[in-house]
Amino acid sequence: MSLRYVTTTTALLLSLTPAGALLLAQPVAQPVAQPVAQPVAQPVAQPQPAPQPSTYPQPAPQPQPSTYPAHQPVAQPQPVAQPQPQPSTYPAHQPQPVAQPQPQPSTYPAHQPVAQPQPQPSTYPAPQPSTYPATTQAPPQPVTRPAPPPRDVNIGPAITEDHIRDINRKWAGLGLGYHNGLWGRGYAQGLKLDIPFGRRVGQHFGMRVHGTLVHPPVGTGGIYDPVINTGLELFGRGPVWLGILRAYGGGGAWLGIRPNPTGEGKDYQFTGGGHLGVEVIVAPRMSFTIEIGGQGPGHGLRNDDAGASVMGGFMVYLGDIGRQR
Repeated sequence: MSLRYVTTTTALLLSLTPAGALLLAQPVAQPVAQPVAQPVAQPVAQPQPAPQPSTYPQPAPQPQPSTYPAHQPVAQPQPVAQPQPQPSTYPAHQPQPVAQPQPQPSTYPAHQPVAQPQPQPSTYPAPQPSTYPATTQAPPQPVTRPAPPPRDVNIGPAITEDHIRDINRKWAGLGLGYHNGLWGRGYAQGLKLDIPFGRRVGQHFGMRVHGTLVHPPVGTGGIYDPVINTGLELFGRGPVWLGILRAYGGGGAWLGIRPNPTGEGKDYQFTGGGHLGVEVIVAPRMSFTIEIGGQGPGHGLRNDDAGASVMGGFMVYLGDIGRQR
């Protein structure tokens, strides 16, 4: 460590104390400069090691007196004395009684009752007794009517002349029907159309067109080989008695056709028959029918459709439609 560095550091530390400041203020004797021998050759500058901290003890810094004034305690405020309430100098309030007004006598005259008029005797003559003889007729009695029948029961039309005339007009027209039943030894079913001969004659006479399918009897076996009997009949019929029931009958000729022949026998043949029947009303334009009759064979091979017939069915009549009454 160089002497200049030590001297500078020592002076700096002394200046921090009051005693050191007075010592530095005095003049210091300057040393006599000594001639330094200059070396002939300058060596190569070597890197200087880093300065090491001094191992000498350093004087501790002395505290400096503060230039601020000493702290003075702040005076605490004294409590303010509260004024004492003074007694009031006003006189105490004394309630005074209020004088109530006395009722004054009324100056109106007293109420006098109004005199009521006295009833006067009537000047009309007294009623005289009647000179008519007293009646012996009994007072009228209330009319009792029978209760109407319940609406959920349909009792049908009453048998009147108008009802009978209306049914006969309807049943005198065109009729469409269906029938089925026993035909010979087999079962048959078919359709029929009744055509009347005009408005007046047609009520009793007409023509029927029918087609009846006769199935083979049970136990025939083999191929299903039925016969269809189609033809024309003439019929006669009576009036509809009481608008309820009518009897009729008729007969004619027809052609028996085999739709599925087996190759044996005839495929078709002519035959005929007749019937008697009765029909009963169901509705104004509808009736149930039953017919009993007989016929010849229409089947060209077995002839099992010949014999008696019992057929039941129904008819629907279209007469008297659109006619002005």
